[in-house]
Amino acid sequence: MLLKKSIIDRNLSRHPEIDKKEYNYLLGQSLYNNPSYFPGLKNNYINLVAKINDRDNSLALVEMSELKNCFEIVHLMKINDNNLKRMKKRS
Repeated sequence: MLLKKSIIDRNLSRHPEIDKKEYNYLLGQSLYNNPSYFPGLKNNYINLVAKINDRDNSLALVEMSELKNCFEIVHLMKINDNNLKRMKKRS
């Protein structure tokens, strides 16, 4: 699994509510703490989601392309239950 610095930089600008100190925790939860999953909007993308408290979830969007040497984390966010339901309906 690969997480590029450019993705972290982009996430810092798009999700300023996530402190840098939370990244390891959120990644660990969404990747390894019995995550659920659903398709991303693009081919070869999958959303991995894990509950982190009563109302929030950790979500990692992973590109799982066979053309690349490893799977790439392309987005990371904290998402509440209502927004997660909306996101699942769109996929």
